[in-house]
Amino acid sequence: LNCDLAKTSALDRAVEPFRHVTLPHGLRIYAIDSGVRHSNSGGSDYAHVRCGTFMGRKMLFNEIEARLGEDLACELSLCGTIDVDGWDNGSPGSPESWSRHIDEEMTGELFLARFIRHDDEPYTEVRRSPDVKYALRSTVHHALHENARVKAFLNIIDSWLVDENGDALHRARALGDLMFASHESYNSIKLGSTETDAIVAIVHDVDPQRNHLFGAKITGGGCGG
Repeated sequence: LNCDLAKTSALDRAVEPFRHVTLPHGLRIYAIDSGVRHSNSGGSDYAHVRCGTFMGRKMLFNEIEARLGEDLACELSLCGTIDVDGWDNGSPGSPESWSRHIDEEMTGELFLARFIRHDDEPYTEVRRSPDVKYALRSTVHHALHENARVKAFLNIIDSWLVDENGDALHRARALGDLMFASHESYNSIKLGSTETDAIVAIVHDVDPQRNHLFGAKITGGGCGG
């Protein structure tokens, strides 16, 4: 349900464990192999986007420290430091959106001159080149909103298990809405693929009223899932 863009290091994963999720009776999730070969390391698109996310996180933490006088440890997670509402609408220290303090994009050369490191070493490396640009604002936006979608998804599942007499179709469509939104967001940071887009489109077109097929998204790492 989640990807590693919301994490920062192995230290973070220890305090935010994954858990198995029991699905409500009658609800099924199917995995379809897109057939796309991909890589999550080195010079891959995924590594480039992850690197930009941590660059944006570094810039955001620097802004929070300056405005609130707080000393944020580099091990803190992005999603544990600021929530979607603060990112979109502001919070103490920034009455307007915190997102406006983050550059839309930046070269690796300029970033390293200003911040020295991005705190995702050794998983990704900021390329010190004036020709290589990284998207910062959009990737941080995706990480924060995807984390919120995952929590919303789990909340629906948990409430469904507690009260199985509720409107199952409404809940299933709400889960599907989150999946479609997740897929669209993943595409917005240039990590989608034509093959996974085709699968999602088929799911939508086969059952446009969403009485049986409720949603679809890319799942897994990198481009192609």
